[in-house]
Amino acid sequence: MFAAILIIIAASVSLSVVILLILYYIGKRPDAERTQDDDSRYYDENGNHLYYDRKLIARLEKEKERAAQQNK
Repeated sequence: MFAAILIIIAASVSLSVVILLILYYIGKRPDAERTQDDDSRYYDENGNHLYYDRKLIARLEKEKERAAQQNK
């Protein structure tokens, strides 16, 4: 009888701890909208990624400069 009571108490404490950890994890997750807003700083106005597309961005800027010099 005493062992059954201890098992029930241990199970309820374990369940309470698991529920608290799950609720803590849910509360700490970042919002999807905030994550998307933070990701927008990595892209330029043309949608190019500032790090991964840096060679493309540099080439496009050089082409713009050449076109501007030819128009002068």
